Amino acid sequence: MVATNRIKEVVGSISASLEDPLFYQTVHQKIAAAEESSFTEPLAKLILSEFVESCHDLDRTQIQDSWSWRNVSQARELATFLIDDKGTLRKAQLIDAIHLLEANLYSLGPDRHHDAVRQRHLLAILRFFHEDPKFGSTLKRISRPDGNLIAEKLIRETLFLPEKERVTDAHARRATLSALLTYLRQNVGSCFATAPAILIQSEQPLQFLADMGQLLGLGRLTRVVEGDEYAVPLSASWGVGDLYRPFFLHSLGNHPWKVLAASPGIKAALKAAGIKEEGETLLKATELSEDPFALLNPELVIRSILLTFFKVTGEDVENYKARPKEGVFGEFVAAHPQGLSGKAQGALSFIQGYERAKEAFKAITDNALLKSWEFTLASLSESKADFARWNLSSSLGLNPEEPDGIGHLLHEKIQEKVERVNEEIEDYSSRYDQLFAGAKYLEGRVQRASTESELGWLRADYQLRKMELNRVLSERDDAYEKGRKLANLFPFLIEFYATKFKEYFQEVYDAEMRDVSPNPYDDTPAGFRLLYKHGRTSTALWTMVTSAIEYIQSLTSFFIATEAELSHAHEVETVQAEFTDLITAIITHVKRPEFLESSFHRMARAYKEPMIENPLEHLDKIQRKPWSHTSGGTMQTLVSCYYGRTQDPKESSRWVENETELLAFFLDTIRELPLSVQNQFRESRDKSLLTFSPTHAFLCKPGWKKLQKGWDNDLYT
Repeated sequence: MVATNRIKEVVGSISASLEDPLFYQTVHQKIAAAEESSFTEPLAKLILSEFVESCHDLDRTQIQDSWSWRNVSQARELATFLIDDKGTLRKAQLIDAIHLLEANLYSLGPDRHHDAVRQRHLLAILRFFHEDPKFGSTLKRISRPDGNLIAEKLIRETLFLPEKERVTDAHARRATLSALLTYLRQNVGSCFATAPAILIQSEQPLQFLADMGQLLGLGRLTRVVEGDEYAVPLSASWGVGDLYRPFFLHSLGNHPWKVLAASPGIKAALKAAGIKEEGETLLKATELSEDPFALLNPELVIRSILLTFFKVTGEDVENYKARPKEGVFGEFVAAHPQGLSGKAQGALSFIQGYERAKEAFKAITDNALLKSWEFTLASLSESKADFARWNLSSSLGLNPEEPDGIGHLLHEKIQEKVERVNEEIEDYSSRYDQLFAGAKYLEGRVQRASTESELGWLRADYQLRKMELNRVLSERDDAYEKGRKLANLFPFLIEFYATKFKEYFQEVYDAEMRDVSPNPYDDTPAGFRLLYKHGRTSTALWTMVTSAIEYIQSLTSFFIATEAELSHAHEVETVQAEFTDLITAIITHVKRPEFLESSFHRMARAYKEPMIENPLEHLDKIQRKPWSHTSGGTMQTLVSCYYGRTQDPKESSRWVENETELLAFFLDTIRELPLSVQNQFRESRDKSLLTFSPTHAFLCKPGWKKLQKGWDNDLYT
């Protein structure tokens, strides 16, 4: 057996001193030699390989975890091996993989204790597929995305597919299986979603497969609660991975640039950006080389290399992004690359290469489809609460008492028009009184007419006066009706827009949101961002609102798009001209700088937060913006929405002051659970309880032996 050979080789090296820095390298070399001489089958090589060389380079830099790389790589390659090109699960190879893992579950290499839980997860999933035919049939129902470019992109990034290769049903199933086999961990501020996501993936894998079927097939995840449908789009973002993990340059030894250039993540990033030059040479040419004690992160390293390679500066890139663009209704049209100047062409090449490089770096230790599913779940915590409608109402200022708000503008404009109509009504009433008096006078003269000729003339004049009187009366009535419609137009418009917000806007979780400058050692921030849906049902057409300019564009597009629908409403029938003026006034007002600045103040008042003077100059310090807010979600809302519950899950809570009180709380809570639930924890140590504190959400596993001893007896806690 390979495992026996490896143990013998490692035991033979124990005579070496543990203080010797070459000890671990020697162990690695002996294991690699044993592997090379023992692997005869592709499956055995895939499962038993120690990946010595790649892991050595990862461990030297420590900017990415080697155990995560091993897990992600093994899950991807195993999924590709177990599912053939027709998308069928190879059952014989599945059984072989299970037997190999059972016999070689643990590694003796340095830091390989991190692999144990990942290997157990991988084995558990394979056993599910072997023991329950529902898993194979559910996986078989998953097919390639139809017209959803986001889903196709995620599959390519998960399986490392070439850009021109056509995505097939087999690819979709391989990506799904690899996501299920990959051990899920949190790497941004998403604990409220990560905790239930880990529970679903590891303990309810059939539900995970069902979610993948929805996301790849429909581009969204939907739940129905008491007849109301809640839907969130497939997250285009799959996080920042290890891009912002800080490290000191001097910690890489005497040749830091050589060590950094050998990092598999950096090499993959440069390759994806189309750079074939030596990474060490490029690194030495960057501005980073000026400070050997600098605090860096991979994103900064990649950015610096690409700026140097494409011979542009950060200012050139920002100028290119801020260039004037042509478009219709706020939708931008980009210029053709061939028409760009040298600096602009370099900036464009940098932007395109930078995005590809970041994705390639992250893919080393993260499964794109798995992380995207995790962040899609996170959006469920906001969908049921309908925060997008509340936040938009607050930022737009629909309340007429909010200065510089849309409600205030509408109220003033409508009031002006009502006053103008009242003046028209008074004018018509005055003319009516004059015409009525004249008609009465003629009516008297008709009665006193002395000749037939005079009578005919008076009657003709009387009929003309009467017709004029009826016309003025009709116009006065029309003015009355117009005034009534205008008076009722404000509440109608406010209610209409508040209702349409849900159709055109939604808040979704954005794992790559860095709208606020974080501390280098804080958790990577994330939060919720406004999504503009263009009134379309296809999630592939929805766009994120990432800046003040895009926020104003989205609002402008929204008011233009809804104008046609409003113009056919009964409430607008007789006031079309006035209604058109109102929409024009709203769009003009939204584009004014004063409106945007006042939006920040309205948001601060709505959430009782301190106001910042000149907010547009301090965007990196404002956590809550009209189009985004840096915060976590609510796990209770997420769970209740995900499982279609009308109420939040049952909770047990207690204030704790120290570790002893926390442990006592856990034990008392588990004892209060029904016996049937306790038995589940007795049978499996991997069964979990969702747990959260004011600052974090996580899993409690009562089945672990030491914890089980505490609650599975009658002793006082």
